[in-house]
Amino acid sequence: LDSIGQLNASGDLEERNVIAKLPGNLLFGQTLEEATPSQLMEELLLCWHSPSYPEFWKPFCEFVMHHNLNDIATTPPALLWTEDKLQHLKGTFLFDRIAEERNNVRSIQTQYVKNHPDSEEPTTESIIAALRLVEAYATKIIKNKQPRLVLAPIYSTLPCTAGKQTYVGYREKKNEANIWIDGEYEAHEHILAPCSQLPDWKILELFGRYELESRNLENTLPVDVFLRGYDKNYQKKVELLKVHGLDMDNEYPFTDQLFYIDATGVVSAPLMSLLRMKHYTGKITDTKPDVTSQISQENEMQVYKEIVNVFTTRLHKSFTTDVHQDQQELERRSTLNDPQKFTALAYRISEKLLLDAAVRRADFLKQGVVEKTVHGVGHKQNEHVNANKDLIL
Repeated sequence: LDSIGQLNASGDLEERNVIAKLPGNLLFGQTLEEATPSQLMEELLLCWHSPSYPEFWKPFCEFVMHHNLNDIATTPPALLWTEDKLQHLKGTFLFDRIAEERNNVRSIQTQYVKNHPDSEEPTTESIIAALRLVEAYATKIIKNKQPRLVLAPIYSTLPCTAGKQTYVGYREKKNEANIWIDGEYEAHEHILAPCSQLPDWKILELFGRYELESRNLENTLPVDVFLRGYDKNYQKKVELLKVHGLDMDNEYPFTDQLFYIDATGVVSAPLMSLLRMKHYTGKITDTKPDVTSQISQENEMQVYKEIVNVFTTRLHKSFTTDVHQDQQELERRSTLNDPQKFTALAYRISEKLLLDAAVRRADFLKQGVVEKTVHGVGHKQNEHVNANKDLIL
């Protein structure tokens, strides 16, 4: 481990190799009563900004804070980009979300000052640093039969990537944490952390990076689709969705765990359930309809039609350029010399390709529903004709 928190392989390492062992008492956050991201983040801010925080944790907190602040200064996250740089993201999900995310950061700052008037006020950068740590590096463990959300030394300063995997494991009997790798490393190669399954837009938002030709299988693209507020059964539909396990309220902080398309363009099951409910016009009870599977062919066709329409509209109206134009701009020398513009364009291209994949997939599935419907109608008509023949005979 070097002075800036980078861990390098001392020799060739095989996968599933334990590279570090830590006493359990060095896991930050293990004493918190609630295993929530918000509480762990507040604890980090207290450790950084409150003079009365226990001295035992100060070295760890100061090290990870300075490590993150230095990284933020070197590679600004999209949350801190200037308005002219953000314009390169125009049309993307992240561009639309940045203002809301900045408001959330300010809300965290205001709430912290209110809760801890004797502490110094955290800066925007320190709040983003805390968010990065909690979102990308926090690990769930079980201690005394209770879930805990903790940060492990060494692991918390590894470079975040969507590539190789590194994990923290905890053995309660020995009160020991192991940091182990799930991938091979060559001698002197940097050990990497997995960004805790963050989607590409979140990595760009908090870390200012997007890996060209990203193969992030955990990537998701949130989709803002809502029930119709003027639907006379609106409240019943919301309640039934909750029965099916879909929490319609936003979680903290910045989570989009339900309604999205995944890295292969597949629409999430909760989003399919939401759309089925949106287009359902029949009777609603405490348990029916079951929106976790197809309700009817007509309903399913409406669902796929909306998916195609929403994503196609977004591709054609939200973006002022197509993928080919973006790729040409990406290859210009001026773009190559502008890291933020290059990163934004690369991400913008990837989002367009993902939306296009979702459109083509939904269109294909819609066609399958159409064919089943046509086949079903034809089959019923034949049955009707045959029945009449039997009756005549």
